[in-house]
Amino acid sequence: MNIGNRHFTYFNQSQFAQFSGDFNPIHLDQIEARKTIAGQPIVHGIHCFLWMLECLIQREERVFTNYDIRFANQLNLEQEVSAIWNRESKELKLLGKNGLIYISVKCEDSTNCGVIADKISPVTLSNTITQPTDLDLSAVSVGDTFENLCGGNKELATSLFPYLTEALGGDVVYEIALLSSIVGMIVPGLHSLFFGINITFKDGADNQIVTVNSKHELGLIKLGYVGINLDAKIEAFFRPKSVTIPSCEDLSHQLPATLSMTGKKVLVIGGSRGLGAWVAKLVGISGGDVTITFNTGKDDAELVAQDIRSYGGVCDCVHMNVSQDLKVDVFKTTFDYLFYFATPKISMNKSSVFDEDLHEIFYNFYVRDFKKTVEFFVPLGVSRVLYPSTMFIDDAKKEFKEYIKAKMEGEKVCDELSKNHPVKVVKPRIPPVLTDQTLSLIPTVKENTIDVVLSILALMSFDD
Repeated sequence: MNIGNRHFTYFNQSQFAQFSGDFNPIHLDQIEARKTIAGQPIVHGIHCFLWMLECLIQREERVFTNYDIRFANQLNLEQEVSAIWNRESKELKLLGKNGLIYISVKCEDSTNCGVIADKISPVTLSNTITQPTDLDLSAVSVGDTFENLCGGNKELATSLFPYLTEALGGDVVYEIALLSSIVGMIVPGLHSLFFGINITFKDGADNQIVTVNSKHELGLIKLGYVGINLDAKIEAFFRPKSVTIPSCEDLSHQLPATLSMTGKKVLVIGGSRGLGAWVAKLVGISGGDVTITFNTGKDDAELVAQDIRSYGGVCDCVHMNVSQDLKVDVFKTTFDYLFYFATPKISMNKSSVFDEDLHEIFYNFYVRDFKKTVEFFVPLGVSRVLYPSTMFIDDAKKEFKEYIKAKMEGEKVCDELSKNHPVKVVKPRIPPVLTDQTLSLIPTVKENTIDVVLSILALMSFDD
């Protein structure tokens, strides 16, 4: 039974952050979130859970005293989702289109609305923690306790969740929201990813404490929360930190003597991070005159440029959105080579149903905007273009079917451009390497990044 539909906006995010005290940048900062495993801001899991309960109470007019919650997939902003209730199994699910499960909740021990609210004790916390702790797995030990919890704004309970507040009481709703801040702000903190939680309501107590019950080498940590109106068993991950690109000085020691970009003017589209930043640095230290473009990551682009300049190279930064009209006057020079690394977050689709909307996102970047960009720069001197295709085409990874189709369409455009214009477009199928795009809870990348980037440069560094 469908009991509610919605999409979560950035404004909704901000409101819940104020309510819960969870200001982790993975939820609120577009620039920082793109460097994480999520690739873009994601909705607070507890926010989704509370909204699902809000929908359920409106429909059933009953609550439960125990909830077992699994966060199966990360939910991006503006994604349409539905709350689905199975009365027989007493299970709630948050579903996206094509049936993708974001959250599943098993509900136990039904009771009448108001019963819990009659027994609650007040929860009062001052929001003394404004920045998430920057911890890693080695910084915590089994048995560690945390008592200085962060608080949000309890008064927002009624406006955000009116039915839930009436049924449970504002203090209970607030305390549930605080569980988000425990994970996002305290432990694991900055590099956290919520995995699951079991919540059991109880009669009011007078203390709150978080204890580390166990930890796993892959980053899984289990916490016990003993609270005022509820107890909880929390599972969360220390997600991998963003990838740091070596300095030009360090990279210079790995540069083969045969590689030279001296005299070449090189444009790296999407050069603020990932493979684009690697290419920019290696071109810069091998003698090339580099211009890197960025869309949102201005500070990241400037850091890359400063590193190249500090080494003695030449590098300029230009804001450029490949989906918009291109302008000649923003560039200080013409170019010989163009490297195209513009990309959205490479998202997988675990559903068996092909997602046309997701494919369109990839198509716009890898086909439409790529073709437009090359045709814009060829008259300005570009004679060689690098189009990074993917080895996923050879592997036929089903969860990346939309991405693979767009890349295959892009390869065809490469051939057309080489045939119809005075330009050579090379399209190597690149294996996954360690970048922000490939961060995963379980490390799977085996290729050495510099070896892959040097092979790309080798394809571009000869004349024919």
